[in-house]
Amino acid sequence: MSQDNDSSTAAMVGINRKKLKPSDFDFGALVGEGAYARVFHAVLKETGESFAIKVLDKLFIRRHAKEHFVLNERKVLSMIDHPNLMKLISTFQDSTSLYFVLELAPGGELLQQIKKIGGCSVEVVKFYLAEIIIALEYLHSLQISTFHNFHYHFTNSLFSSSQRS
Repeated sequence: MSQDNDSSTAAMVGINRKKLKPSDFDFGALVGEGAYARVFHAVLKETGESFAIKVLDKLFIRRHAKEHFVLNERKVLSMIDHPNLMKLISTFQDSTSLYFVLELAPGGELLQQIKKIGGCSVEVVKFYLAEIIIALEYLHSLQISTFHNFHYHFTNSLFSSSQRS
């Protein structure tokens, strides 16, 4: 493991043990939006480390009876430890929102990258499909009962800074 990974892992362990709140972060650009959540680029003020923070509206979740889905998502994310999948670093809440602190994928969405470059070669498509299949095989190996409702969204494929285009 590289020194950068060691320090990043140490920071993640520290962040997991600390009681976090929104004011601990500088929230930046909106990087994604879903049915009941928005994802922001955020920087932990204490360390300067960047994360993706998924902000879920409690009122919307209650009104639309999504509690079960949110709890399942948190459960599954907390179990994941795979290089092809985003890691859940921490969770916290305030009176109006739930917050999932996630590993940041600075390359953005795969679909947006493909659109940006105007397509990609068959070899690149094969590479990313293989990466997605490896991730799905890992998820399947966890044998979590909540995966029976799992459906893959192409727009949920994200680029880390080390992936090729």
